[in-house]
Amino acid sequence: MLIDIIKSLNKEEKRFFKIFSKRTLDNQERKDLILFDEISKSGELINEKELFKKLNLDKKNNFYQLKNRLYKEINKSMLIQHHQ
Repeated sequence: MLIDIIKSLNKEEKRFFKIFSKRTLDNQERKDLILFDEISKSGELINEKELFKKLNLDKKNNFYQLKNRLYKEINKSMLIQHHQ
């Protein structure tokens, strides 16, 4: 579901999300933004093992928590963007 949502975002929505995400932390190594970029760039299939390596995750549960956080952040971003 997260993959479908990210793939359906237009260029303006993706840009707004990235700006929205960096509003509090300007850390270049944010794992949620790395995951967002990897999903945006990839095709339909995503290799979770490769993502584990790129994100330096040690447990599968951490990956699911990260995906959940990204999902919530995208929802917040979309609400704010389209409410204005």
